[in-house]
Amino acid sequence: MTLENVEIAGVLDEVAILLEIQGANRFRIRAYENAARTVEEQTTPLRKLVEAGDDLTALPAIGKDMASHITELVTTGKLGLLTELTDEIPRSLVELVQLPGVGAKRVRLLWDALGITTVDELERAATAGELASLKGMGAKTQDKILRAIES
Repeated sequence: MTLENVEIAGVLDEVAILLEIQGANRFRIRAYENAARTVEEQTTPLRKLVEAGDDLTALPAIGKDMASHITELVTTGKLGLLTELTDEIPRSLVELVQLPGVGAKRVRLLWDALGITTVDELERAATAGELASLKGMGAKTQDKILRAIES
């Protein structure tokens, strides 16, 4: 399975989101976000650079660890770090972060307090009025989340 740059960038973005939900160091999260942007902007497929043995650290925002992650993705189609993260954090939470008004910290709160891991569960909880009782959330936020889900 050969991954295109956009798919590699998607994996790096997903890692960044999962790290943010996990509460990881902000600089580590930013490194994955920046690397994803770099990968997306490359006109040459990274698989060709890896196959040629080129030094990926010559690319902006790609350090030694990130280069090894990209090489792992290109050669195996998988990333061990992503597997580790999804063993700890439900992968479906990434979808929740995509909703307007629902960031990683809010997703973590919803998961910890109410066990919410999917958009359907979030919609049920919001419709039942369960979100408004959570710290840092109120009726307005609950309504905003419901509108985001509907759209």
